[in-house]
Amino acid sequence: MIFIVANTVGSNMTRKPSPRNHNMHKHIHPCSFSHNHINDQSFKTKKKLKIMNTKSNPIWKAEDSVLILIDYQPEVLDNIHDRDLKLVELNAVALTQMATKLNIPVVLSTVAVKMGFEKPTIPALKEALPGVEEIDRTTMNAREDEAFVKAVKATGRKKLVMGGIVTSVCLTYPAVEALAEGYEVMFIEDAVGDRSKEEHDMAVQRLIQAGAVLNNTVAMITEWFRDWASPEANFARELFPEYLVEVYNRKGVPLPNWAKQDKEEEKNWATKT
Repeated sequence: MIFIVANTVGSNMTRKPSPRNHNMHKHIHPCSFSHNHINDQSFKTKKKLKIMNTKSNPIWKAEDSVLILIDYQPEVLDNIHDRDLKLVELNAVALTQMATKLNIPVVLSTVAVKMGFEKPTIPALKEALPGVEEIDRTTMNAREDEAFVKAVKATGRKKLVMGGIVTSVCLTYPAVEALAEGYEVMFIEDAVGDRSKEEHDMAVQRLIQAGAVLNNTVAMITEWFRDWASPEANFARELFPEYLVEVYNRKGVPLPNWAKQDKEEEKNWATKT
């Protein structure tokens, strides 16, 4: 797989201006395709293999998916101790931004807000979902809430891409019940978390044993469009640079060459102004 990212006009990512070539594609993860492949017209127009949209198809398409986010609230997120909480938030927001760009319906739910016990969804996630109303519940299992069940059913989609806090409760309960009701479930492991690694890992095992599919944020985003020559790939090109640099920094891993080059260009530009 290759990640090719370019600065694009109209991106909603706020970046400091620099004199770099805005048409230059950045290679985030070099593999089998090159810049020339992506821009080659014969590559773009090549006849694609038709895949039947059946339950046996292991690839999850954007047009079949619904994104479900449960209990991304400040006090609930504070229960996460098995991983970097900021990474969980970054991944959930990135998923949401891509889903909205691809017109994937999003069902957003909270718990105990109207009861006065909890605060609403974190601002970063709400900002990525303009016009999407929160479905507040009293139940830990979202599928025991009538309004939530109706909202999912109203999308007309059977492939549920799910994130919920914490993994062992507010993700697992509705996920395993949805599976039993005939839905397909894919959960985004790096966009969830739990009170401890043991609790998270046990929940992941339970989800997989029940038939849910494990995935991560970047893999889910790229699976939704799958073709760097497609118009939808432009959304990923807008999203990935800032998002991935934040992820690398939070993880404390070395930045890839494209990010180092960007930093050096911006530094040189700043010293001249």
